[in-house]
Amino acid sequence: MTKKQSKKDKVAEKPKKRISFLAQVFIEAYTGNTKETVRWMQAQGIQISDSYGVQLLKRPHIKEALENRRGTDEKFFPKRTALIANRQERQIWWTSLMFDENQFIDVRMRASENLAKCEGDFIQKIEDNRGKHEDFIKQLIEDEKKDSVDLDFLE
Repeated sequence: MTKKQSKKDKVAEKPKKRISFLAQVFIEAYTGNTKETVRWMQAQGIQISDSYGVQLLKRPHIKEALENRRGTDEKFFPKRTALIANRQERQIWWTSLMFDENQFIDVRMRASENLAKCEGDFIQKIEDNRGKHEDFIKQLIEDEKKDSVDLDFLE
């Protein structure tokens, strides 16, 4: 009796399996269609086989992660049928990459840069200098008349 109980306790105490980065990307991108999700990942430059999604869906901890994600996402987002993420989905993904300390710093910096770009942090103020140039040209023409400098190309 104690042997069976101790085995059950050991099984219950097993830590959850870690989910690889590729599996996390698959879980985040999963739309309910495995082929579409795998094709989307391949289009992003991720080198995976066509059967990768099917292999992942056979793993119980991946199924559990998908169910957990589906339960939280449907409150905030309608089910996505297109392969193109909307602005809010991209911002959430970039934010998660930016704060993920397990990512390389260049990935985190690029995510931060993309977030800043979409929020308009890099928009430069461009001044209208047309009036200033016209005044400058008028001054050059006046100086030409005074000093007889050859500026025929300005007229």
